[in-house]
Amino acid sequence: MLKLWTHNRDGATLAYIALLMTGMLGVVGLSYDLGRHYILSTELQKAADSAAIAGAYQLDEYGDEAAVVARVNAAVSASRVTANTQKLGATPGTVQLLAPQLLSTIPASDDTPIAGGNSGPPYRYVRVITQATVSNNVFGRIVGQPATITLQREAVARKGAAVCQVTALAVCNPLEATQGAGAEFPAADYYGRQIIVRQIGNGNQAWAPGNFGFLDVPGFGNGAGGLAAALGSAGSSICFSTEVETEPGQTNGARNALNTRFDIYQNPFFRGAANDPRYPPAENVTKGYLTPTGNSNAYCNNPAKATAAEPNIMGLPRDTNLTGATDFGRFGNGEWNCATYWNTVHPTHTRPPNCGSTSGVPTSGITRFQVYRYEIDNGMIPEASGGGPNIREEGSPICNGNANPPVGPVGGDLSTDRRIVTMAVLNCLEHDIRGASTAPVEIFLNGFLTEPVLQEPSNPANGDIVLEVVGSNISGNGGIAAVRSRDWVELVR
Repeated sequence: MLKLWTHNRDGATLAYIALLMTGMLGVVGLSYDLGRHYILSTELQKAADSAAIAGAYQLDEYGDEAAVVARVNAAVSASRVTANTQKLGATPGTVQLLAPQLLSTIPASDDTPIAGGNSGPPYRYVRVITQATVSNNVFGRIVGQPATITLQREAVARKGAAVCQVTALAVCNPLEATQGAGAEFPAADYYGRQIIVRQIGNGNQAWAPGNFGFLDVPGFGNGAGGLAAALGSAGSSICFSTEVETEPGQTNGARNALNTRFDIYQNPFFRGAANDPRYPPAENVTKGYLTPTGNSNAYCNNPAKATAAEPNIMGLPRDTNLTGATDFGRFGNGEWNCATYWNTVHPTHTRPPNCGSTSGVPTSGITRFQVYRYEIDNGMIPEASGGGPNIREEGSPICNGNANPPVGPVGGDLSTDRRIVTMAVLNCLEHDIRGASTAPVEIFLNGFLTEPVLQEPSNPANGDIVLEVVGSNISGNGGIAAVRSRDWVELVR
């Protein structure tokens, strides 16, 4: 009997099942806890992501620091979402966030921790961290897990702007020379002042080693031909973002491309482009050169300078500190002889406001772009009239042909005027720009082409590119012709 009992296996399966069920319950319970922790972690991450994006939308590199910080804080606070539903044993509710951080830079590697606290302007990033949140383990304790775990998530977002005008010109921030590498460029202080973007007359000066003021433009091809196409074409959809690549060297293609906006079509690249709709002239192409009556190939392909015998022909004057034969400056003072220009070209017409009345007396109360638009808007583009001492320059295009009429601002947006060109301001010292270099853009400026890109008769193959600053991409203070930009926000961590 004893032997039969010791060898009886009835009910042994129950023991195995009990052991198996215990293990299965542990695995199921652990999965349950891990699932809740994952859901909670996801909710925390979503809250951090949405708050960082909301804060980044309020960033303004050029705005008042205190105002920017206040806007970011308010946006982050308002973005808090109701979540935290998986805490079991704690009250569900709003995800709590720590005070956001505003940063100018972040480490290149995501594995590198970010130091706490604001970094100082200009602010380009917003970092948001959720408060530490405790989540209870229910079944995990059966298999040796702690009673609770603590979860915390963070997100970093940045704001950028894409400039979608043809932008193939760049200048170095002049304040780096006096205030040190990385100096801030106050764009509004330069409105109405001229910049010689490419300087030929004073020794082929470069902005930086190998760089003469040009950018590489994706989508237009390489070399001089691609740069020429980008600078000359109208209506391009090419966009520049926070970084650009410089195009080393100089090129006649850039000169001739910009001259198409003045109704001048020269080789290389543009001699046959007078009827090409990609390269229309501006509405007003007054440039200070005698325009023959009718369509003259000699004029359209290689205009001659006006002489002293033509007293009623004059282009828009340069700033008074950029007119000397030995001047080596590239940034004007904003003072120019508006009355001299007006009394010469429009002696019988009413002057625009703030232009002054006495020839030779400089003014800074009106920009050349405003005078140019005043001529267009009031039907005062100079027209050729008679001969002798009363001859006038023909200010409307005559070379482009009927198939390619002049183009005015699109939808009244002055930034789309054909004589407006967008340029990037770079911190050349801070980023050690030389040759083909990639660098972040400090600010975008809109410049008005005040004169065609031709030089003195002794060297007509070259010429300065001279622009008057009329706008920028500064939020709320874009100038007369603000740079059109498309703001975007993205998560970077």
